[in-house]
Amino acid sequence: MLIAAKQAGQEGDAPERRILMRAKSNIGPDQSGFAYRLEQIELEQHAGVFASRAVWGEPIGGTARDALADAERLADERRPVEKAKDFLLDLLADGPIGPKQVKSAADGNGHSWATIRRAKDALRVEARKTGFGDEWAWSLPKALTSSEDAHDNEVSIFGAE
Repeated sequence: MLIAAKQAGQEGDAPERRILMRAKSNIGPDQSGFAYRLEQIELEQHAGVFASRAVWGEPIGGTARDALADAERLADERRPVEKAKDFLLDLLADGPIGPKQVKSAADGNGHSWATIRRAKDALRVEARKTGFGDEWAWSLPKALTSSEDAHDNEVSIFGAE
């Protein structure tokens, strides 16, 4: 049995690295595999027609389980906004909270304020003035129950606006 997984590039601009590993074999070793990437090419005989092709890379040692764990760990390390969105969902689940409390809780959980603001925007968290002076409260939009319910405001499922 073979497994395939994607690993995001080490830098923001790096292409995704994919791996193909042996996960199980009853006639040979059940470890090692190869890295590869997919690229789009235009077919020589058919102008304007594109296809995907695999470009094989270096051999990979180890087990499929280890490779998948590494891919998951790297993905978690690269998604601080996703973690911050989950943090905000949990924090605001019981009702509105003031931004000073959000900042204090975020600092205590290792989230930067800039990342929290990006997560706030991605989740469309509402900031409303609750009194005179500097009294504000953050709250979740009515229908939002998970970070997957929020999508990038610049993307529309109906095309360009």
